[in-house]
Amino acid sequence: MRYLFAVTIFLVALTDPAGAQSRNENWKLCETGDPARGIAACTTLINSGTETIENLAIAHSNRGITYSDKGDFDQAIADYERALQLNPNLSSALNSLAWDLATMPAADRRNGRRAVELAERATKTNTREPGFLDTLAAAYAEVGRFSDAVRTQENSIEILKQTTGMPKAVIDDFESRLRLYQNNRPFHRTP
Repeated sequence: MRYLFAVTIFLVALTDPAGAQSRNENWKLCETGDPARGIAACTTLINSGTETIENLAIAHSNRGITYSDKGDFDQAIADYERALQLNPNLSSALNSLAWDLATMPAADRRNGRRAVELAERATKTNTREPGFLDTLAAAYAEVGRFSDAVRTQENSIEILKQTTGMPKAVIDDFESRLRLYQNNRPFHRTP
């Protein structure tokens, strides 16, 4: 009987690479956004039955970000919504859901009004987080509030420029969105 149990554990470890990782290794993978291993690691943590409510919310939010990066918006939104059920004030989930709702490629999937509400809530948690401000600017542009989008994006760029070691490519990316807002155009990701 013991032998059968040991063989079963060994086979499960072989078929579930994320499950074979230690909890700390799974957290590292869950936080990296690596589509191949991050989603599996986050899923292992979510299904472990050992994580706190706060950690479950973070794992759902992290997995949602990875799904979004892959273009799987249905899975991403489901994960963000679950994260917010577990922790309604989780800024990463608020920001990520707002970003997707404001910038998704498919017009029928975007919801600018909800994106603004979520992005404003996220920004209240950290008014100097350039990524949150970038999301808020995208949400404002999505609902046609272009002057607010420009002002908010300019603020985010100023913060980025004050950040030591900030790659020029990141600043260029933010500035490209600013130019859209200055021309009364929202930012939408391409499929």
